[in-house]
Amino acid sequence: MIKNKKRIILVVGPYRSGTSVLTKGLSALGVLLTAPLFNFPAHNPKGDWEDPQFQNFNNEILNKLSSLAKRSRSILSITEEEINFLCKQGFVEQAAQLLSEKFSDSQPLGMKYPRVSILLPFWKQVFKKLDLHVSFVIALRNPESVVASITAFTQEPPEKSFWIWISFLLSCLEHSEGYPRILVDYDQLIKDPAVQIKRIAKALELDVNHNLLQDYSDHFIDPTLCHFKLDCTIRSGENNIAREEDDLLRNDFCGKFSMEMYQQLLAVAKDKMPFEGLKKFLKKWREQLLSVRSLLCLAEKNEFGYQAFEQQAIEELRNIKNALNASITEKMAFATNVHQAILQRDDQLASLMQERVNQEAVILQLMERLKS
Repeated sequence: MIKNKKRIILVVGPYRSGTSVLTKGLSALGVLLTAPLFNFPAHNPKGDWEDPQFQNFNNEILNKLSSLAKRSRSILSITEEEINFLCKQGFVEQAAQLLSEKFSDSQPLGMKYPRVSILLPFWKQVFKKLDLHVSFVIALRNPESVVASITAFTQEPPEKSFWIWISFLLSCLEHSEGYPRILVDYDQLIKDPAVQIKRIAKALELDVNHNLLQDYSDHFIDPTLCHFKLDCTIRSGENNIAREEDDLLRNDFCGKFSMEMYQQLLAVAKDKMPFEGLKKFLKKWREQLLSVRSLLCLAEKNEFGYQAFEQQAIEELRNIKNALNASITEKMAFATNVHQAILQRDDQLASLMQERVNQEAVILQLMERLKS
């Protein structure tokens, strides 16, 4: 490990691949996490372990690039032209300032956000500017399980989820090359967290706090959580429909592509093959992704158009709602005025009635006197 340098450990990988549980595990290795310690979301009841400022900053970058390119930057890694644009717009300096404020003098800084996986070329510029010691923890999970998990929470089309899995991991593998890094399989982590956290410690030259690791293994890791069970939903074969969906996914090109990648990456995650053994596969995988890049760009453009349409529809509905609220308010004010007028009229009638009763009483008194 390079001494006298600030150190950052980036946890990267596709959505629903165990990045959250991995990041929390780093705390047992003396890594500083700046994520909130409360108000966890429903989809991750034990926490996302994402720094809100880091998350918002990356979202800002992707939203800026989406507006610029008129396509949702949700699948493909950013390009050299986009990196140059971000540099000219001062985003590197902003990112450097953001990270500088979070470092500790004595602890490595841990950062996690899945969408960073396709922004790594940009962040490498930031790391270089700050002269940081950078390490990567890459989360791996069976792509079919990831697709099942994403579908359960967002209803995204399976094809898009497969391509996100492929693109995110290829970006992670390419841009972590030359840095200390380790690949951790989600299922292996849940099965034996202590072994996997110790693997990370060894690969990244970190010290293990055995008490914290024991607490993490015994109390944080919980195989009964609902999203941990999704690994078997696609393959369970509970009914014919599930089996037919399984066959469709496996026969689809992106499904086959991702499963081929997973088998090789799993060998690395199980320490059966070094990262260097992936080189012969990476060239093929990059070429396969490149062959469908134009189609994925089209998918991102369609998604951007849909999001713009959705935003327009939401705005129109908001305007209709505001108009209806104004109309209702106006009518309620009119009804209130009418009600007040009726109350006043009732008071006047009551007064007239009382006056008449009083007059009749006087007349009766006069009549009684005349009789007497």
